[in-house]
Amino acid sequence: MNQLPSDFPHTAPKGFSYEIKQHKPNIIGIWIRNHALFSYSEDVKSIWGFYNIKKRCYIAPITHKRPGKIVSLDRTSAYSAMPLLKLALDSTDDTPSPAIIKTSTKENMTKSLFVSQEEQVTSRVDILVEALEKNYSGRNADSSRPVTFTVQTGRKYLKILQDHGGVHAFVNRKTGDVFKPASWAAPAKHVRYNLLDEKSFTDCITRADWAGGYLYMR
Repeated sequence: MNQLPSDFPHTAPKGFSYEIKQHKPNIIGIWIRNHALFSYSEDVKSIWGFYNIKKRCYIAPITHKRPGKIVSLDRTSAYSAMPLLKLALDSTDDTPSPAIIKTSTKENMTKSLFVSQEEQVTSRVDILVEALEKNYSGRNADSSRPVTFTVQTGRKYLKILQDHGGVHAFVNRKTGDVFKPASWAAPAKHVRYNLLDEKSFTDCITRADWAGGYLYMR
């Protein structure tokens, strides 16, 4: 398959386009490319989701290499196949979404929805890390000592660490709020971006720079 599935419902947002790439024999990856001009790269894209050719179903991504659970198209957006918590809570459909774990109580359903949302935050943190490393490579093409970023999972936050440079940022695991670090152990007070908000997520990836300038209040 060299084109989008015939039932794909979304139109690429202004300045974006979709691409497909073979992931496994029966699964393709659907990517969304940002055509804005960047000083550090001419190739900025992220995984939208996956499509099983044989079963004819869409799959939300955990990372760009790892498909997650089957997702209903009405729970996806033009930017991502990851189901948003708001869509799940507001739905009047009595049939549970395949992407949400079926539970018998309201309390357990809330926990299940947060699990799904945390997976989305984790996936988007991976995309942010990839953008940061591309930014460094683009600005330091002759460097023999590349900078890498890793993610450390804490009780409340995902901590993005820069080798030889300390903490780069904090991300709330449940809400997707991005914070500039105040110290090794704590974030600054004000939210800089939100990875679950499509516009804010796009702004974050577009402005991301390895030195952290995009995290300062404007």
